[in-house]
Amino acid sequence: PYGVYQTKDGSSFFFAVANSDTAWDEFWIFVDQPGVVLNPLWNTPAKRIGSAGSEEGLEEIRARMRVAFASKTTAEWTEFLSGQPDIVYEQVQDYDGLLADPQVAANSYLQEVDVPNYGPAKMVTNVVHMSDTPGSGARRPPPRVGQHTAEVMTDLGFSEDQIAEVVAQVEGAIEETIALVI
Repeated sequence: PYGVYQTKDGSSFFFAVANSDTAWDEFWIFVDQPGVVLNPLWNTPAKRIGSAGSEEGLEEIRARMRVAFASKTTAEWTEFLSGQPDIVYEQVQDYDGLLADPQVAANSYLQEVDVPNYGPAKMVTNVVHMSDTPGSGARRPPPRVGQHTAEVMTDLGFSEDQIAEVVAQVEGAIEETIALVI
């Protein structure tokens, strides 16, 4: 029952699948709900992800997963899941967590980019690394707020007057935001 589930203390985990019945059983024992393992709707890994030709019971098991994850703290889940090689999961990180993650650094997932009117900033770059086509990472800074508004609106068939009105609002909002920061 893949999904993102929130912990007792507000963090989240992405849970993909328990690849073995033993891992599935241990998950439910960990959250004091061992009876869940007896339900025939979820008695195989394939059924638990809906690949057995039926999505019967998926919403129910996801609801149970939400309750299960909410019953433990992030630290408790980290300790439990790190000892479960047959459970595919990952903790969902905020930006600061991503910056501090040693695996992110080891895999070169971040690249420093000079952002106009801001300065240097770390950005997530191409996270897919292949030997024959390694990719080049971030080649330019992110677009400025509103940079492509007129172009997109033109492509969508808006009139010049409508575009001018929206662009003026965007530019005004940018100036107000800059004034708040400075």
